[in-house]
Amino acid sequence: MSSDIYKKFANYFFDYDMNINDLPKNKKLLDIIKKEEKRRILVLLRYKAKKSTKNKHYLYKIVNLKANTEVNPQSFYDLFNKFTTNQLKEYLHHCN
Repeated sequence: MSSDIYKKFANYFFDYDMNINDLPKNKKLLDIIKKEEKRRILVLLRYKAKKSTKNKHYLYKIVNLKANTEVNPQSFYDLFNKFTTNQLKEYLHHCN
């Protein structure tokens, strides 16, 4: 299968809240699903930082940035991409 098909399935997987344990054991598919999950968490974190100064202070403190610093989306994703998915989920949970 091509990468595009895996990416489409990963989007379908998240859009319909499927259970990862119900999937066939396919390493490439699992890697793409995990990548998509991380990407979606990063998008949510950026959204929350943009909407609330409290969240912005919290998230920027994690990556040693001043709260008044303007960060473009790609830089934001690059800064937070080094964290694990579980760490990002914790940060997201804190921002709620």
